[in-house]
Amino acid sequence: MSKVDTKKEELFLPQGKSKTTAGLLGIFLGAFGVHNFYLGFKKKAIIQLAVSITGIVISFIAWIIVNILALVVIGFFLIPIAVILSLIPFGIAVWGIVEGIIILMGKVEYDGYGEAIID
Repeated sequence: MSKVDTKKEELFLPQGKSKTTAGLLGIFLGAFGVHNFYLGFKKKAIIQLAVSITGIVISFIAWIIVNILALVVIGFFLIPIAVILSLIPFGIAVWGIVEGIIILMGKVEYDGYGEAIID
């Protein structure tokens, strides 16, 4: 191939991460940090993933304990604790949705590698 053909092919290759893809990943899978993995913000993505999984496991265990102890009077006092613990994954999901919207609005201009995010 000649240099001209190679240049022409390079023009059609995307040069960065897609803002739309990152934003939609944030809205739909943001609780698990998928949009941050996509953009290269690995530390923040790992924190989101770990907190989300931990929150889901803790809230699941709390609900099991409440349901087991609901047979006894003690279980009724644990219901507010289970509800509060269930808000952890919800909060992380809201965090991902907000980040997705911020990305779609164009407030995040560069990915974790310093490359410009394209439209």
